[in-house]
Amino acid sequence: MSRIVFLTEEYSMKVLLDGLLPRLAPGLRFLCVPHEGKQDLEKSIPKKLRAWREPGVCFVVLRDNDGGDCRGLKDRLAAL
Repeated sequence: MSRIVFLTEEYSMKVLLDGLLPRLAPGLRFLCVPHEGKQDLEKSIPKKLRAWREPGVCFVVLRDNDGGDCRGLKDRLAAL
């Protein structure tokens, strides 16, 4: 794996990860891509996955469930 790309629901999660990950995993190659809420994130997932051309990239989607059905949310995100 050459890099991990975090797709975050909001900018504050990007700020947290940018500060935390280098201390937890020095040398880890990562990129945080913030979005403007849940709808923006979910709309962009298929586009980003199709368009990304870097080999060996692993994607991690970070989204709140806000008290919803965790399994249903996971299934819906996986389908995207």
